[in-house]
Amino acid sequence: MPGEENEANLFAVPDFWQKSKWLEDLATDPQADFFSLRKTDTLQKAHVSFANVATIVAEPNGLFKAPIFDSSEPVEAEPPVDEASVASESIADPMLEADTWMDLDEPFAEPPAHRTWDAFEAGTTAPHEPLFLSEAGASAYDALLSWPTDPLNLKNGDVPVVETKAYFSGLLSLALGQPSLLFIRNYPGNTFRPALPKFRISGYSREVLSGVEEECLTCVKPLVRLNAQLRQNMGDHDILSAVFHHASLADTDSRYIRDMMREILQRVSTPWIEFLQEWIGTRAEQGIPLTKLDVGARKWFVKVDTEIYVDDFGRQVEDVDFRLDRSRMPSFIPDDVAQSIFETGKNLRFIKSHHPDHMLANTQFTIMQKPPEIRWLFDWNAISRVERRIKQFRDKMMAAVNNPRAGDSPQSVSSCHVSSKQAEDYRLIFFGVGENEMESRIQASIQRLQQPLKDETARDSLSTIVRRQLDQGFSDNSGSGLTPHWSLLPLLSFGAMVSAQARCINQEHMRLLFIKHDLLEHLRLYREFHMLGSGLFCTRLSQALFNPDLESTERQAGIARQGGVMGLRLGGRDTWPPASSELRLALMGILSDAFFDNPLKSPKKPGRDGEKLPGDLSFAVRDLSEDEIEKCMDPDSLEALDFLCLQYTTPPALSSVITPVILLQYDRIFRLLLRVLRMMYVVDELFRQTLWTNRLYGYELPDEEYRFVREARIFVSSVAGYFLDTAISVPWQTFENRLEHIQAALALSSNDSVTKQPPSPLQLQQLHSKLLHAVMSGLFLRKRQQPILNLLEDIFNGILEYAKSTKNSDSAEAPTEKRSPSEMYDEFKQKVQVFITVCRSLSEKAKSEPKDKDGEGLFTSAGVGDESIVAQLLLVQIEKHAQRYYDITKDHDDMYKYTNNGPYHSSQHIVDTFLKPMLFPDKKRSFAYAVIDKTRPPSAEDPDGELAGLFSYENAVKETLSLEIGHVRVAPAYQRKGIAVITTALMLRYALDTVEQGGLGLIRVGWGASTVNEASIGVARKVGFNSIGVIPWQGVIENGVARNKVGNGRGPTPRSNPGDLWRDVLMFCITWDEWESEKREIALKLLGSGSDLKNN
Repeated sequence: MPGEENEANLFAVPDFWQKSKWLEDLATDPQADFFSLRKTDTLQKAHVSFANVATIVAEPNGLFKAPIFDSSEPVEAEPPVDEASVASESIADPMLEADTWMDLDEPFAEPPAHRTWDAFEAGTTAPHEPLFLSEAGASAYDALLSWPTDPLNLKNGDVPVVETKAYFSGLLSLALGQPSLLFIRNYPGNTFRPALPKFRISGYSREVLSGVEEECLTCVKPLVRLNAQLRQNMGDHDILSAVFHHASLADTDSRYIRDMMREILQRVSTPWIEFLQEWIGTRAEQGIPLTKLDVGARKWFVKVDTEIYVDDFGRQVEDVDFRLDRSRMPSFIPDDVAQSIFETGKNLRFIKSHHPDHMLANTQFTIMQKPPEIRWLFDWNAISRVERRIKQFRDKMMAAVNNPRAGDSPQSVSSCHVSSKQAEDYRLIFFGVGENEMESRIQASIQRLQQPLKDETARDSLSTIVRRQLDQGFSDNSGSGLTPHWSLLPLLSFGAMVSAQARCINQEHMRLLFIKHDLLEHLRLYREFHMLGSGLFCTRLSQALFNPDLESTERQAGIARQGGVMGLRLGGRDTWPPASSELRLALMGILSDAFFDNPLKSPKKPGRDGEKLPGDLSFAVRDLSEDEIEKCMDPDSLEALDFLCLQYTTPPALSSVITPVILLQYDRIFRLLLRVLRMMYVVDELFRQTLWTNRLYGYELPDEEYRFVREARIFVSSVAGYFLDTAISVPWQTFENRLEHIQAALALSSNDSVTKQPPSPLQLQQLHSKLLHAVMSGLFLRKRQQPILNLLEDIFNGILEYAKSTKNSDSAEAPTEKRSPSEMYDEFKQKVQVFITVCRSLSEKAKSEPKDKDGEGLFTSAGVGDESIVAQLLLVQIEKHAQRYYDITKDHDDMYKYTNNGPYHSSQHIVDTFLKPMLFPDKKRSFAYAVIDKTRPPSAEDPDGELAGLFSYENAVKETLSLEIGHVRVAPAYQRKGIAVITTALMLRYALDTVEQGGLGLIRVGWGASTVNEASIGVARKVGFNSIGVIPWQGVIENGVARNKVGNGRGPTPRSNPGDLWRDVLMFCITWDEWESEKREIALKLLGSGSDLKNN
């Protein structure tokens, strides 16, 4: 009978309905007896098959379909089902496991009834009597726990029982950090406690549930801390920062809490990361995109806003652009990454706005390159994998952009636009298709609707973490594995992708600026016009503004215009300022002629009348305040031309490099240089009148006026030369060299050789700003330099006042009040001396202070960018004298045989080793002077005559009012002609005369000469110096033997270097009382007819 091999399993539920093996004969032989025991007949009788019925297979989504019967295949015996294996599989699969938290309302499944033969024959069911307490169910366990005798010794007799569903709901809320009916929050500690002193649910003791509650409390701690920090008025970025902070704190907790907080961070960050990808162009933009027209609009950390810039002097200018709202950027994002994110998106919008056909303007092109999705990465393995994918993406993007350098060619974008256009047509044209196409679409829609709904929770990462923890039980695996430090996670997760996209977009933006928008031409336009770099423009403008010989643009009654070249004739007219029609007549064609007549700048000379200048450059009238307008009304004031400016409209594509602030700085530079241009014309006119006109009429000017004109011309020429040739030219040349490096890096698609970073528009804008900062520092246009500029303007006003007085003296009109030329000259000398002293102090201060490096050290390394460049202003005239001095003394090394300095091998050698140390000493105060022979005609190095030598004051001591005359150098052509004696007498007179007499009013003047230098000793005695005595071993002449020097002839001293020579010095002196009693008369006799000359 069935089950005889194992009688114990006769009534077991799995084998209860198993078919007897004796029934197999009936299946093979229908004619066989039901109780036939001939088992061999089944192998011998012919096989007669019934109608074979195939197994009914439930097809997917075929619940209501009719079953298909197929009689072509024989019926196969159904293999026995191993229920134990099925049970094990179901247990092994957590997705098929009953969810304790979700199935509380499901009906309780009745266990199989216990069946026996006796009950079967009697027609009754025997009640199930469990043998063990654990099989008796929850009610028996509850009764046992409430037994007064407490046999289990669990002390649960007085513990109330609550509803199971309510308890599990409360546990779930507790794990999520939310209060419930059974667990309430404690304030202010933000902890939880049970609402009842103790309770349990049916089937569980209080001790068991306490462990579960402790685990839930452990899980809730990070959530409680996070919830305590969150406020209703917090922004999304603040919430994201708080979640990041608490997720980092949970990194040392159990693995479950760590993974849970990481997943929460991942989910909370999703909206921000999606916008980040949209902003940098790796994800299609959703909603209405931001444009510069949407002033006030914002998305996360990007806003469109109007920013007001205020310069050092309070001038305001507005600019509408995308702005980085750093306050709305999550705090864990580094500043450099945040700036890179913002600039990448901003540059991408530039390409989309100005080059819509460019491949990068189409987001679908970028998506086709399969950029890795930006998300949080918590382990090094994931970071390495993503970085490899990012490298592949970057290489594909760079290859697409660089090869064949067709970033905005139609072919490179046509495929993307055509595909997107076809997709749009496919979506929009819905009812314009044929019947068959419509039917196929409907069928596809029906099949889609027949598919079951996807179980999103099955793939939900948070659900996976929870189920994995429930499967393996509560554990405390706090090992963090290969997780980087949390301070590095934002950079490692977002930085690589942002950097890859930024490299491609920034490079293409820069390439478009240089090639498509001709950025260099616009920058050179500023150099040529705003900074007076074009000689033709300076000449034409100076003539149009100041030349009195041109036809006047002013309308005069009864006088017809001749049609010649007209000018404003500033200084030669009574009415000022001119009308706008006069400006157009006088300045017509100056800009276009200067721009188009340069073949290097504009090869397209034909048809220039129809062409516009870059940026629509033109003359315009500047907006001025009431006080400034009042000053402009006076034609003799320095501010008479302040109303005139150059108007330039920045092309929208170049607004990122030429900003409104930069335009304001260029305007201030042009206004200052226009004043200097006028001063150059004024002093040149004064010099011509003094040199030729007055002499032509036989009128000799007084000495003060004569010197005033020449010194004013030298001063203005020196300032103008410094402004144009040093303060502007040196930084600009450095800037252009830097641009060449950037263009070379763009051509090679490599990093910049200076910054070691890919070139970017932000870098170019900062470089441009630093250029103007360096230029304005050299021109005294910074706010802290305002006193120096005011002093310079006062000097200019004094020169204009003198020019006005000479004009009035030539005319019939005579002013009621005016200062004498001598008073003007004295004031001029004092202010110039103060100006030189201030410039000297600025240069020395800049040398002593640590360098304030700019971002690249570019202009600092070039010697500009701070007040140290002011030293060049003091060396403008000196360098001219130094070159001439070297030319006339380079073949006469014997001039230096008694001193430690010289001979010199170049003019720059003289400047660096002699003149600069004189002007900018560390301790001793020295002053070098050029000796000019005014009996000779003007020369290239000096308008007053020819260079004859160099003298100097040395070792000046302010406390004792004393100095020495030294470094006496007379050119070989002037030796033995009394030049040394006359020059020494002049220097004595200037040093020892009182201040009222025009001198320095010193107490003592010394003279030191080598004991073997008879010529120097003779000059000292001839001018009246008294011998004091010899100072032995006064100084060493280093390596004097090899340099053909002459020492004291007494051999080397102990501890001296081989080849060194020593010299003895004979000292002379004249004191103030000796000077007044007799020495002054000696000096005046030596000067003779030249006694009216001053030192230079």
